[in-house]
Amino acid sequence: MRIGVDIDDTLINTKEVQLTKWIEYTTNNPHPSYNHILPENINHFGDPYIDRFWDQYREVLSFGPAFKDGAVEALMHLRYLGNEVVIITSRPQAKYENLVERIYNMCRKSGLQVDDIATDVFDKGAYCAENKIDVFIDDDIRHIGSANKYDIYTILFNEDPKYLGLQLTDWSSIDKLLTKTTDKDYYLQKIIPR
Repeated sequence: MRIGVDIDDTLINTKEVQLTKWIEYTTNNPHPSYNHILPENINHFGDPYIDRFWDQYREVLSFGPAFKDGAVEALMHLRYLGNEVVIITSRPQAKYENLVERIYNMCRKSGLQVDDIATDVFDKGAYCAENKIDVFIDDDIRHIGSANKYDIYTILFNEDPKYLGLQLTDWSSIDKLLTKTTDKDYYLQKIIPR
């Protein structure tokens, strides 16, 4: 089975570091439209104030956060069982020097081995379909919705009361779910209801 995994707030604790740095940024750069509360559009670009925040903190936000509890162990266990792990991120190569190599190194330092890394992926559903991803895990409902359009089995790594699909927020549960059986067809048909 090929398992696609997002990085930010799925694999690593980006939001925690983001909040700390946002408070620092808004304290040092007051703006009448923003306070210490992280804006909902923090990960969207085009707002000059938010763009400057990203220019200032991009490196620490991208390579500073710790891995989510149990993420490395779960994914290494799934690889041990013969599955492939593919990192799928929207991070653009143009904004980072040696992005793929740095993601590999970040994973290696934590003990995680991955089979492939895809960057600059803005339509993650299309990417999953084209690259035969069987299960896709992401915290962003937009990417989950995109993957669902291609009949990719998805796990929302977040809680959203409006979303009716599978939602899990801890890696041990994902590991248990994905290792219930080695029979991929059984897994796809029975374990995750569509």
